[in-house]
Amino acid sequence: MKKEIISCIYQIINSKNSKSYIGSTKNFHKRKARHIRDLKANNHHCTPCIILGVKYDSIQDAVRALNLPHSTIKYRLKSKSIKFVDWII
Repeated sequence: MKKEIISCIYQIINSKNSKSYIGSTKNFHKRKARHIRDLKANNHHCTPCIILGVKYDSIQDAVRALNLPHSTIKYRLKSKSIKFVDWII
């Protein structure tokens, strides 16, 4: 049986630091599955990281602090380039 498509606004609360994320989606089941898949792969915007010796609770915190696009930070964290050796996920 196919799951019903649910459009909604949702909130995720980080159990470690009580920070919350509010999102919206047109397909809740698909979005929930993506959040879980991204978390397991350390590819989620709430994944902690260390950039140039500074620890950030999430990639999103690094985006705000460094004023860089989310895509740039994720690229550098995954890069094998020696230039980004101090970017750790």
